[in-house]
Amino acid sequence: MSQQQLKENLSSSVSKYKSPYYVIPVAVLVIHTLLLVFTWTFMAITISGPIAFSSRDAINFQNNTQSVTWVVTLIASAISLLSTSLYTRAIRYSVARRLTNKVSLQTVVAGFTIAGPSWLKSRRQPFWLVASLLCFLAVNFQTAGYTTLLTPKVIVIKSNMVGFELDLASPDFQALFSTNAERVTADVFSRVLPVAESSGGTAVSARFSLPSILNFNHFSYLNSTRGILPVAIEEVDSKLMSEWGTMMPVNVKVNQKWASPPGFPVSFSMSQQGFSADVTCRQQDLDASTVPSLTLLSSNQTLFNKTVTLAQLRTLCPNSTDADFSDPVFTSASADAFFGASCDANETGGRRFWNLILTGSGLYKEIKTTVCSIYPKISTLAVDYSDNTQLFNSSFPNFINGTDSTGGVDAPWLGNFAISVFLKGLTVGQSTTGSTMGDTILAFVSALPNGTDVMSDVLSQYVRGVLELSGTFIRTMYTQNENGLYPGGSSVIPPNMRIATHGTYSATTIGFHQATAAAVGGLIAPTVVSLISIILVIVILATKSDNEAEDNRYFDPGDVLHLISAASAGGMHSTNLPPFKEIKDDSCKDVRIKLGSVKGVDGSRIGFIDADE
Repeated sequence: MSQQQLKENLSSSVSKYKSPYYVIPVAVLVIHTLLLVFTWTFMAITISGPIAFSSRDAINFQNNTQSVTWVVTLIASAISLLSTSLYTRAIRYSVARRLTNKVSLQTVVAGFTIAGPSWLKSRRQPFWLVASLLCFLAVNFQTAGYTTLLTPKVIVIKSNMVGFELDLASPDFQALFSTNAERVTADVFSRVLPVAESSGGTAVSARFSLPSILNFNHFSYLNSTRGILPVAIEEVDSKLMSEWGTMMPVNVKVNQKWASPPGFPVSFSMSQQGFSADVTCRQQDLDASTVPSLTLLSSNQTLFNKTVTLAQLRTLCPNSTDADFSDPVFTSASADAFFGASCDANETGGRRFWNLILTGSGLYKEIKTTVCSIYPKISTLAVDYSDNTQLFNSSFPNFINGTDSTGGVDAPWLGNFAISVFLKGLTVGQSTTGSTMGDTILAFVSALPNGTDVMSDVLSQYVRGVLELSGTFIRTMYTQNENGLYPGGSSVIPPNMRIATHGTYSATTIGFHQATAAAVGGLIAPTVVSLISIILVIVILATKSDNEAEDNRYFDPGDVLHLISAASAGGMHSTNLPPFKEIKDDSCKDVRIKLGSVKGVDGSRIGFIDADE
């Protein structure tokens, strides 16, 4: 055999196997199988856990959301177009192979209609009507399914958090706190005591559902501090005791798989130990003759040619022989001041409590003498942290909302300190022009509906808020670096004074993740199309004739020229079909045709033959 003949034979073989007879089934089986494997594998992976983008890609997505959506839709449309094209070719391939034998013309027309894609409109065959309609919907819903699967989404990645904090209830800490009583006093916190007024005001606002935020030591509290020390996921400086400050150590570990890109929301929830108090207040007329007795002492002094009033409160508590005097404060000549005094702990029902006496004079006389019973307690709180970027600019979640605690255990060893912080804050907030605490309380009373218990309610919430701040003071001082308060001058919380904290860290980013119902529902249409295509080809390959004429194999029922050529071959000259305007779906149900050799004047050619002749 010459080289030229070899090339011609090779070219003929290549041309043969490039025909639709061989290419279509291979393409349908390979591509639709790959589509099924890819889509369901991708869905399974992204359902089991999110796949996060890199920080750069996530930021680019956030800045170009519409463009990314457009690109994903184009990709989904391209995949859908490929799938639909192969679905159509699979149906036409099956019709072409069926035409080697007798087949109803109605079946051929139905195949062309479904491959359209369209649906059969014959009401006499409801099963095929519904089946073809479902196929039509599946073909047209593919883009929606692929778009749902491939579109990146905002995902929240949750991670466990574990750590520790100071255990105020630890017996060892109680003993240490008593030992350090002379070192840790309210006076130590003088530079930050003005925030006590804000803490009380925030607590009252929360009680009456009024908007208010307490800002303290790099954190913002939607309520009062609840006596917690904010979780430190990175070192922050604390200016509790000095202007230059010291660092707060990291006390929690985040088992984080992916970091949230800059600008994306981050939040976490922690279970923490808080400090608060049960506070009940009641108005009570007290004077020098009552028990307890109360006397306002004042003296006018001339300083720098100006008359000022020095005032203080004298209190004689029950079962006490010596009177107590509040810190003297400078006031206006009319003694516009808000005073407070405390009687030592009492016990009732097995619980220790303190009576805090509050009274106003001058501009604050509306704050009638009130006795507040205080029961300090420690409880466990669920604390939510977020980084509300619309309100704050911070590198870590510093917006805190602590839930109301339920229950708790009494903490009388903290009572004296907590009340001393309140009284010191009262003194710091007093000046010759008035009292900041008194102004805040009167502002709430005047703004709220009148009622017999409004003043008592406002005062009890206000006192509670300030007492909770004292718990935050303690935790901060005993936790910050270089505090030197622990045995041997150590500044690290020893294991016997720790309590475990735990929570859930939520980092927001962009990536692939699927909601199970939506993902499975979205893949129904693409899966139906692929399965129909694959099953059709497999069935036809298993049942087709092996001796199909070579020319038949090139017939493509989707090609209009092929159809015209086959119909004009002359093999259906005796077939009677109604005029166009009278043709219906069932007009050809009794006509059976096949594809074969038709003899004509110019010789034989492939065309449609009336199989019933």
